[in-house]
Amino acid sequence: MVLDITQDRRYLRSLNIVLHASRETISKYLFVNTLLVSYVALIDTNTAQHTWQKTPRLAEDLGALDTLSACFQRLTSILHDESRSPAPHPCLSFASTSAIFIPVSRIASTAYNERIIREAVGVFAALIDSEEEAFLADAKFAEALMTFIDKSAGSNRVVITVDTEGEIVELLFGIAAKIRLQPEILPVWFTSRTKGESGDSSASQKSNFVGIAQKDDFPLCYQLVNRVHHEGRIGDFARTGLLYIFESASKSEELEVWLVESDLPTLMASGLGALYSQMSR
Repeated sequence: MVLDITQDRRYLRSLNIVLHASRETISKYLFVNTLLVSYVALIDTNTAQHTWQKTPRLAEDLGALDTLSACFQRLTSILHDESRSPAPHPCLSFASTSAIFIPVSRIASTAYNERIIREAVGVFAALIDSEEEAFLADAKFAEALMTFIDKSAGSNRVVITVDTEGEIVELLFGIAAKIRLQPEILPVWFTSRTKGESGDSSASQKSNFVGIAQKDDFPLCYQLVNRVHHEGRIGDFARTGLLYIFESASKSEELEVWLVESDLPTLMASGLGALYSQMSR
């Protein structure tokens, strides 16, 4: 059998052209798809803000709540899908540069609706899990998240179920675990307000008083210590998260001093005492 080398070369050349064209087509498709996904994320964010701003009694407007829930769900799905895809990640970049977590925090904090709170937790969790835009190292992100949790989980205006509270505490536990592994992000979540105030006599007396409440210094820690007495996954996440924070104190003298001077040891002892009293003797 005689091989026609010329014909084989033409065939290989044709095949290479087809493959090259296919790669270009796929690249264009991926580029267009990325733009479309980014556009959807932008629309969802704008729609959520518009709905929130135009609805004065949001908690009573079921249509507006449905719209917000759908927007948050799509946004969470987009962020999760993009995190699992190869770069580029335009939606995550957009989320970082435009700080979409701020309107998400404001909307969920004022909706007074458990469904919206749960969807907002999903958005924040998706941003944290991405590990790309260093959201945990962003002071604005930390402030937005803790404000949202304080006004939702720590408010008497809305009652949340155990499942929703469990998702919130699991989110806080994840942050505590990140702080343990990345101690450089600790100053974003913890700031001693008494630092640099030694010239003021009243401030000096305050800093020397053991057991003072300093919730604004480390709201993450207080959210966890308030739940150490819970049973089940909520208590497990809270107690383990606190252990991670206490471990981080070994790398931060400022945090170590703050823990001793704060009322956290008293609160934790009370919480653990309440937990142990519930156990069968």
